Amino acid sequence: MILTFNLKHNRDFSSELEKARQVAEFAIRTRALSSKDVKQFGLKSIIANQILRKHSRNKKIKSVEHVNLTIPGQGIKVDREQIEIYIYIPSLKLTLTYALINYFEKVNQIEVDEQYVHVSVTIPEKPAIEPQTWLGVDRNTTGHIVVIANPQTGKVWKLGKKAEHIHRKYREIRRKLQRVKKYRLAKKIKNRESRIIMDLNHKVSRKIVKIAKEQNAGIKLEKLDGIRNNKKHSKSFNYGL
Repeated sequence: MILTFNLKHNRDFSSELEKARQVAEFAIRTRALSSKDVKQFGLKSIIANQILRKHSRNKKIKSVEHVNLTIPGQGIKVDREQIEIYIYIPSLKLTLTYALINYFEKVNQIEVDEQYVHVSVTIPEKPAIEPQTWLGVDRNTTGHIVVIANPQTGKVWKLGKKAEHIHRKYREIRRKLQRVKKYRLAKKIKNRESRIIMDLNHKVSRKIVKIAKEQNAGIKLEKLDGIRNNKKHSKSFNYGL
């Protein structure tokens, strides 16, 4: 499993970031792949190579919007001998200390922007459990978001009841705003609704996994492929779907 954590570096890398942007623009123009082709910009070759690979090989990139300083794993040194973990980047002469996670296998790469260092590490995967039973998960368009059942015990859980109320509440607000032609505000309301529902969905999904772990069970979801192609349902069903 890949995990990325962020650390503030408290350094001014504006010069290096500007060189990185110039290398990226050169890569898009020329499709160069060797750091020798961009040595005139003065960026360390180990960083320049990463930028060239990304921007030269991807023909879909037509312009440069934002470029970070990317350092691959072989350009990073890690010292775990102390209480805190020391991560050293020789190409940037940057030392980072970190004390929260010491069970990662390796540092994959590091990206540096104006404020943060984004450290990508590999975390050992936990062994998958062998389920002793199965939970059936029914996803609904009305009422609760999901209904979970354990067929062996007959236990039923109903989660996400307030989702439908949230949808109806914000739909009515948007309708009122659209009647008075406040379309921009209606869009903001729609975005707010989406964020609330997204948060609710995350909470429900975490609850499903928690229940499955407590029951030592696997999770089976109903197959919903093609449900949108059914023309027999009403418009109100579409909204719930």
